[in-house]
Amino acid sequence: MPPRFMADAYAEVSPDPPEHWEVVTAKSRVLHTAEPAVTVAQLGGLDVPVLILCGDDDEVRLDHLAQMLEALPDGELAVVPRATHGLVVEQPDLVAQLVEAFHATDKSDGVAPRRRARH
Repeated sequence: MPPRFMADAYAEVSPDPPEHWEVVTAKSRVLHTAEPAVTVAQLGGLDVPVLILCGDDDEVRLDHLAQMLEALPDGELAVVPRATHGLVVEQPDLVAQLVEAFHATDKSDGVAPRRRARH
């Protein structure tokens, strides 16, 4: 169940009444069990840069994130320390910096790329 502050924040901006939060969380539970229906193999067909962003105490397993990163032709992985799946709320400034850096046009592949060199 999401923390109470999320229901309060939703109620502040939603055109729906606060009770609608229960509908949102019910849909979210379904989403977490059934979606996204994208296989790791399908990720290999993406021809756009992808940023995978997670917390080091996230609900998504690190081995799954590594599989996703390996499959993506132009993927980047940022694991934020002391963060959970609520990382956007927990560390919004750092998330903004990571997203901005991801979209930078002058970024480097590093001095000795291994995975990117294969793609």
